[in-house]
Amino acid sequence: MAARIANGVSQRRVPLIGSGKQIKSYVDVRDAAHCLRLAAENENAFGNNLNVTSFEANVTDYWSTAATILEKEIEFIHYPYSIAYFFGFLSEVIGKITFRKSVPRATRYRINYFGKDYIIDSTNARNVLKYKPKYNFIQSMKDMLATWLKKNKGRN
Repeated sequence: MAARIANGVSQRRVPLIGSGKQIKSYVDVRDAAHCLRLAAENENAFGNNLNVTSFEANVTDYWSTAATILEKEIEFIHYPYSIAYFFGFLSEVIGKITFRKSVPRATRYRINYFGKDYIIDSTNARNVLKYKPKYNFIQSMKDMLATWLKKNKGRN
């Protein structure tokens, strides 16, 4: 994810489907690992659906925060949802007609995901495992990008 974010921000133009105010749930990998450990140590976890999240953010804030951390300026390019969805459909059809082996960049599934709210309910993990996220939006983004930059010096 860090590579996609850094690449997107370095392009300085970030495409958004719709307003960019769509809310998404995110999980810090350290919170996910912590939750897995809690589940492994708790016999009540067996057979339960235990979704895990760390925070929620809207898409515009997510990208703006990344740009601020990376000290870059970005411009948002908004595509109307209905047009993007039709383009995703068209990309899928063309891919099938041409026997394309790779998945098109725009598919109806991707347009639907990026163009609408996607909020995951982690209530069950909080109740069954007493899980509490340790990482917030800003800290998670800073740590993720710092780690990526350290491993990829000179690429961004």
